[in-house]
Parts: sequence; C-alpha cells; structure tokens
Amino acid sequence: MAIEVPGPTPLAADAELPASGPGVLLDTASLSPLYANFFGTQETLRLLSRRLGALGLEASVALEVRWDEEHKAGSITLFVPEDDRTGERLADAVKAGAPVPAQHLGVVMQILAKYRSELAERFDLRILAFGLRLAFWDRQTGSYCSVGDVLNDPKGEQVGPCFRCLVPAKGAQELCRDGEAWPAVITGEKRGLRMLESALRSDPS
Repeated sequence: MAIEVPGPTPLAADAELPASGPGVLLDTASLSPLYANFFGTQETLRLLSRRLGALGLEASVALEVRWDEEHKAGSITLFVPEDDRTGERLADAVKAGAPVPAQHLGVVMQILAKYRSELAERFDLRILAFGLRLAFWDRQTGSYCSVGDVLNDPKGEQVGPCFRCLVPAKGAQELCRDGEAWPAVITGEKRGLRMLESALRSDPS
C-alpha cells in the first residue's frame, strides 16, 4: 500500500519568521555552568522558537542538551509535542509496511542544526560535535522513540537511518530503514514497530 505525501516544507528565511513561537523548556542539567549559559542564550533560543513557530508549532517544546561523560559525547534533543502532527504521515507508513518518508523530519532537524551552529560560531566550535535528535513520546508505553542526524552534516540536512525506541522491559531497539535513503521501509521487531507507530502518531487530547 502506497502512502501519498506532499513534499517537505521548506525552511523559512529569518526575515519571514513570525514574531514569536512556542515556549522552549530547556534542560541543561548535565552540562557545566559555562556550557549551560551558552545553550541558554536567550537571543538564540528566541530564534529557535520563531523557526519552530514558522512550521506551525504552538505548544511548548522540551529541549534537552546533555553531555555523556562516559562516551565523551553531547546531544541536543527536541521532544516533539504530543499534539503535533509532524510524525502522522510517518506513522501511517509504518502501520502499512510502506516506505516511510522520514526525510520530512529534515526541516525540524535543520532548525536544530541552525541553533547548534549559531552557538558554535558565537562561543565554541566544539558545540558542532553535539549530535541532534528528535524524540516522540509514546503515551501507551510511557517511553519514547527518537531519530538522529548523521555524522559530518553540520546543516542537519539528512535524517539518520535508524529510529531508536526504548521499549519497556526490553530496552533499546533499533528500527532501521531497508535501503540507503528515505523514504524506505523500516524493519525491526513487531513490538518495536508498534511502539514507533504509536509514538509518531499525534495525540489530539
């Protein structure tokens, strides 16, 4: 069964952005005070909010910036609001076993990449090494699925090949595309695929 989807939404130019956007709830608890100040720069957060607002996001978003000391790696994760329809077309494709148009998440990934690059240019180029992730909360399991960017893509133009779902009682499951590029069929265990579909689907309540 084919899933018909429109083309990706283009990224709005800064001059065309709305005056305001959704609130950004920033969590930098794992960072040093210096880096927490970098990522909490109000001017850059306002731009991030306005860019998300240009996509139609209205509900407040959670943004988690973490540093993993054990693996010496940083990450920037945007938790997509539960009532947002960004993942709806992907959920339909996962359910149908059809090619999943995950490239449509690229515009949100590019917004995160702009936030990252602007901070790197202003404060510390090492910020460019922080990975990007979009996370989708699954109300049915009380857990979430996420997808990241790819290495050596500073503009965030490519969506990574795998979703990662934290399945209760089973741990993390990798659900990866069957092919070199999106759209592609996602393969993996049935329980993980069901959770991914549920997480990607918006909750209108």
